[in-house]
Amino acid sequence: AICGFTPMAAVPGLRWKLDMRTWVPKPMEFQFLIDLLPRMSSHAVRQQPSDSAKQKELLEELLVRAGVAHALEQQWHLVKFKRPAGTALALQEPPEAAPAFSFAVAIRGDWLYLATERNCQVATTGWDTELGPDAAGFDRKSVVDLVPEIARMGYELTVEQAAQS
Repeated sequence: AICGFTPMAAVPGLRWKLDMRTWVPKPMEFQFLIDLLPRMSSHAVRQQPSDSAKQKELLEELLVRAGVAHALEQQWHLVKFKRPAGTALALQEPPEAAPAFSFAVAIRGDWLYLATERNCQVATTGWDTELGPDAAGFDRKSVVDLVPEIARMGYELTVEQAAQS
């Protein structure tokens, strides 16, 4: 089944958005976050042709991993993804508790969007016209929101500790 794109549906899945302009990482901070990712994902970030493309890829990785883990009510590092050659992240296998779980990501200008559904396929029809900075039904997130371990330890402190090691 395909769920229509209605951000305020009766039982909506997760809807997150991130303004990519709000994060201007220092080199150590950027490297620290890349190193939190599994090898296939850190490689996908590092192989991007420009710094802005690397940043966009990293933010997409973090948004997908954090959002899917949140939607599935699991710790983010326990959710297993695969990345078939040349494609975006996908779940390795459907979760037992939500075998029809799906997610979709979109980038529109400086904004990154994630939608999840537990019981149907996320429909992206209408995203070209409905997504924007004021997209209804999407919760705004920041980088600190995407990596719970960093948020719990204090983001700036963690980056400083990473720089010292």
